[in-house]
Amino acid sequence: MGQYSYSHPSSSSEDLDITSLLEAEAQLYADEAQSSFDMAEPVQYQPQPEADDGIPTTCYCGGEPVVATAYTEKDHIWK
Repeated sequence: MGQYSYSHPSSSSEDLDITSLLEAEAQLYADEAQSSFDMAEPVQYQPQPEADDGIPTTCYCGGEPVVATAYTEKDHIWK
């Protein structure tokens, strides 16, 4: 196995300035509040033509529809 070394940071007052940490945190939250997040629009599928009996003529997966009885949960599901 390899050799690993780790040194603990000193706890002197020079290294730890709580005021600067709090200011940095406040700036971080201020930056987040100013930024605008674009919410993605939901996917809108084009209406699919259906036959007279309501069975779609085109599958969302691009395959040809198969009219059959589903016997297991693994059979193709129409959305």
